[in-house]
Amino acid sequence: MKQALKRLATLGLQRDFNAALKYQFRSRLSQLYRSGNISTVYDIGAHHGKWSLGIKKLMPKASFQLFEANPVCETFLEKTGLPYHRIALSKAKGKRVFHSNNSTGDSFYPENTELSGAFGWQEKEVETADLDSFALQNHLPSPDWIKLDVQGAELDVLAGGKFLFSKTKFLLTEIPLLPYNLGAPSFSDYLDAFGAAGFLPVSVVEVHQLSAKAGNSPALSQMDLFFERQ
Repeated sequence: MKQALKRLATLGLQRDFNAALKYQFRSRLSQLYRSGNISTVYDIGAHHGKWSLGIKKLMPKASFQLFEANPVCETFLEKTGLPYHRIALSKAKGKRVFHSNNSTGDSFYPENTELSGAFGWQEKEVETADLDSFALQNHLPSPDWIKLDVQGAELDVLAGGKFLFSKTKFLLTEIPLLPYNLGAPSFSDYLDAFGAAGFLPVSVVEVHQLSAKAGNSPALSQMDLFFERQ
């Protein structure tokens, strides 16, 4: 009972902490939008598009481009009314094995089930494209802000989008604190790669804890960081 109460208290504090972080972040976004710094947003790893719809309320005149690898999300993306592209972005055009259980954890890099507690994964081969070539071929506008949440494949997308990332002012991405996706880069790898690309982390937007369903302690597993171009 004591452990259960302790976990509930920890979760409550975590929710309050994340709520405060998100409030500060949304205030910063509103300021950037009003000052004309953000007019085009790329949502890479859009899933059902809920994130973009939420940000669209803050930035009603901004244009959005949504990218999602999983075909089962297409029905939901259609309902957003926002432009979307059902494509798996990676380092280059080709094919890769994609691990899916139709959740937000779908990725090229399988989840560490000991940490996530998620099962029912299936492997399927998907076609990939690099961001630079795909955007050029589809005449997409260059982004001011890229939200990047592809479960361990973020640096693959970066490698295939060097030109567009060089034009991007802001970046929001999820970075692991633990080996949550097998074979994925580490926390320091992310910071080194984004730093080399000219981005500096300026704020923590959200922190994530391990799921209690997997019998884990409430350790921090990932965090969402907001970067600005140096």
